[in-house]
Amino acid sequence: MKGMDLRRHRFPISIILLGICTGLVVFTGILPSIRPVLVFVFLLVCPGLVFVRMLRLDDPIMVATLSIALSLAIGAAVATLLLSTAAWSFSRGLVIIFAITLTGLMLGAGYGASEERSFPG
Repeated sequence: MKGMDLRRHRFPISIILLGICTGLVVFTGILPSIRPVLVFVFLLVCPGLVFVRMLRLDDPIMVATLSIALSLAIGAAVATLLLSTAAWSFSRGLVIIFAITLTGLMLGAGYGASEERSFPG
């Protein structure tokens, strides 16, 4: 069944699950041994990847590089905003970055990898 095809939704589901797991580990304090790994992976990859996927690039190295660079830029912008408004809090920053990631997922909902690409010519 086409409507039940989970492969199409694999990317958004994995991003949301990683964000939820990161939030649970950070805000509840459970599993402190894996907290740095989850936070590092989420902050380094997820915010940028949701926006870079909209570009529909074919080169995985370019996608990885741009995703990491954009994630670092988003993290730096959020940290700068929180510091300049004297509202610095790691948890507040994580929530803002998670909101940015969810916004990117919603904006890019029509840019799924399973869609066929049309090239002129």
